Amino acid sequence: KVKSEKVKVTSEPTTMEELLATSGYTLSVPKKGETLKGLVTAVTRKMVMVDIGAKTEGIVADREYDFAKEFIETIKVGDEIDVYVASDENERGQILLSLKRAMFDKLWTMLDDYLKNEKEVVVKTVELNRGGMIVRWQGLRGFIPSSQFGSTYAGNLQGLVGKDISVKPIEVDREKNRLIFSEKHVSEAAVMEQRESALKAVKVGNTFSGSVTGVLSFGAFVAVPVTSGKETITVEGLVHISEISWEKVEDIHKYLKVGDKVEVKVLG
Repeated sequence: KVKSEKVKVTSEPTTMEELLATSGYTLSVPKKGETLKGLVTAVTRKMVMVDIGAKTEGIVADREYDFAKEFIETIKVGDEIDVYVASDENERGQILLSLKRAMFDKLWTMLDDYLKNEKEVVVKTVELNRGGMIVRWQGLRGFIPSSQFGSTYAGNLQGLVGKDISVKPIEVDREKNRLIFSEKHVSEAAVMEQRESALKAVKVGNTFSGSVTGVLSFGAFVAVPVTSGKETITVEGLVHISEISWEKVEDIHKYLKVGDKVEVKVLG
């Protein structure tokens, strides 16, 4: 005897696509050039693995790893970071990612903090031009004006090219991509602090006996002794060309030269 049984019909998924459809999970397909948020899942000495919601994790490796090595030392498993899709899937099904954007975001944030707290950083000098020294710090390009080098390096800036030096950021403007450092704020920090203290003792209307230290087309620089507490510090001020004489001055050199002793009054 044969007993007939009804065949049970099920709607269970039989393929990965059907499984994903029933789970409600959306599998993203990252495209080269996209910037995504990802979750760091592993950090090794050769690569960083990031979950970006694709079928496989993306990796930061090879040149991208080397470029961001210092930044990678600051991240850990579980961190959410921005990643740039540098390539489509390779033969292993992996997606190559770049951390440049995330790195630069963090570096600018760090610089804002360093500026606020007057913290030192070490930069690599790259090239000397008429205005000062071009430098690099962790991939960012910065500048040290000639006036922001201490007396130790004054007159010998060419010998600094290619060297590592300690500096402090004095202007940080990400929107304008403007990053200005000062070497003098490190090497002459104590002297500059004394000058700042001395300047607080200077009032509009004070008169001083000083010496001309520089003559330019727009005015003359005069060094004057200022007493603050028990210390007497020499500070420089500018005498604008319009304040050199009651008559119109065409050529400042006819009125002043370096080394001249002059009486000056503080206007501001």
